[in-house]
Amino acid sequence: MQDNHALSHFMNVSKVVALLRDRGEADVRKVISLELRKAKRARSRKQFVFWTEVSAKIAETRSGRLEAAQPEIANRAEAG
Repeated sequence: MQDNHALSHFMNVSKVVALLRDRGEADVRKVISLELRKAKRARSRKQFVFWTEVSAKIAETRSGRLEAAQPEIANRAEAG
């Protein structure tokens, strides 16, 4: 597991998403919820917006993967 200190709100959203891509879904959710709590506690709107964007981008990426996999599953069901 990578160190969470390597992730910063000063980084580009796409870069953080790429770094989190290799982790498991549960770990990614844990990291994002932890960072969102830290941002709220610090009263940092910039950090909160950044981690919200990271979360949305990851959700968008994962839903895109699921949608891409759906036609493949449907084709298997029709062929079987």
